[in-house]
Amino acid sequence: MSTPPPTTFSVNCLTTKGSFQMMFHRSWSPFGYDRLLALFKDNYYDSTYFYRVVPNFLVQFGVNSDPILKEKWNWKNSIQDDPLSPERPFEKGTISFAGSGKDSRCADLFISYAKNQGLGKSPWETPVGLVTSGISVVESFKSYGDISAFNKNGPNPNKLRNRGSEYVGDEFPEMDFFKECRIIDDKPKEVGIKNLHTETPGTSELGVFEGGLILVNLVIMLISGVAILFIGHRICFRKRGRRGGSARALNNDFELVSSTSGKEN
Repeated sequence: MSTPPPTTFSVNCLTTKGSFQMMFHRSWSPFGYDRLLALFKDNYYDSTYFYRVVPNFLVQFGVNSDPILKEKWNWKNSIQDDPLSPERPFEKGTISFAGSGKDSRCADLFISYAKNQGLGKSPWETPVGLVTSGISVVESFKSYGDISAFNKNGPNPNKLRNRGSEYVGDEFPEMDFFKECRIIDDKPKEVGIKNLHTETPGTSELGVFEGGLILVNLVIMLISGVAILFIGHRICFRKRGRRGGSARALNNDFELVSSTSGKEN
């Protein structure tokens, strides 16, 4: 039986301008959420560019030039649209997929820079998450105007997909990008007794062996102590005998030791 996905997850993203965090909600956009969880687990957004930065409107990203990743997550593997959510308007920091028609969501995302009533009308524009910290970082990305479809001098997503950093270096050298994005693990670590059951193979047996050695050493030390005490008494009694003591005195000494031991017991 498969484990259901978590209802929310957060990512911490390091960029050329600093770090910011995003949180995604499955209840807002189930298909979109599941796709994003898979994308972030695949480190899809690492080294991708913020290629569409329009101040007071949005920042868009998600074009990957890596041959393996762009083949794995291309438009042929787009996902079904989720129902639009009129009660969840686009506020500053709202995150949604970008698309080009029905069931066209793939990997492109955008973050709204401001409250925008014009967003959320298209079938792919269903909010899926929010920027939870670092919005000032998101707002600081270098802008080259809108993309080439709306600005002839703007970045071209197709050229970016085909040529990657070479294209950026030649035409948009200050374009910001993700260094890495990682899912934040906020599950509490199990401590205490449960950790005893997560030992590496052989550690339990090693602990028993070491415990046995300690016990053996303690027994040896105890026997050695008794032997030393016994020898000490014999030497003492022999000296007393030479000074005129009797065997009875020796016996009385032993009786005294035995008597003392009996009272303590």
